[in-house]
Amino acid sequence: MAEKYDALLYVDDAHGVGVLGHDPSPEHPYGRGGSGVIRHLGLDYRRTLYVGGMSKAFSSMAAFITCRDAADRSLVESASTMIFSGPIPVASLATGIEGLRVNALDGEQRRAHLWGLTDRTLRSIRELGFVIDNNTGFPCVTVICGDIDNTIRAHQVLWKHGILVTPAVFPAMPIDRGGVRISITSANTDEEVDQLIAAFAELSESLIIDVQSSAPDPQPGPSSS
Repeated sequence: MAEKYDALLYVDDAHGVGVLGHDPSPEHPYGRGGSGVIRHLGLDYRRTLYVGGMSKAFSSMAAFITCRDAADRSLVESASTMIFSGPIPVASLATGIEGLRVNALDGEQRRAHLWGLTDRTLRSIRELGFVIDNNTGFPCVTVICGDIDNTIRAHQVLWKHGILVTPAVFPAMPIDRGGVRISITSANTDEEVDQLIAAFAELSESLIIDVQSSAPDPQPGPSSS
């Protein structure tokens, strides 16, 4: 579309940096390198202003924006969000740099571990009868619980099992389609996934959920689960 209409595409990659990368394959479903969604999709940056957030994979309050040339840089520097923003805190900058170091050191192993944990989580919770609007295998997993009472109940059961999740409720979600959002990381363990599945097994016995998935059926390929 950008090529066809001589447009500039703005991509806000809040979750992809450090997780997604180039050349996804059955051996490396997330891709390699952790360079983000643009490279994961096999695209380039010719008509793209690419913003990468480092808060998810690297736990850093830092971000960056790519500029192809002086015109892009001028556009970025004249934006009100840039003019009225402050510098990155030094501690956040240090965290981001350390995250990049860890990514270069053993990022591929961490991504493989993360994929395994996420794939197992998705399959196991679906087998318990829950709807998950996630057909990509990405480690941000929202389990649909239904109305607000069900969502609160789910949060309470998970908390009892020592699991902290983020409730996703109205108006962020449709009023009858609340859920709990699980963020899986490469620091998690198989034992912690066991703990999570056990909590949902208990939850499946007490919730009555009547919702349908809004995600398309998972498609075969390295990025489906």
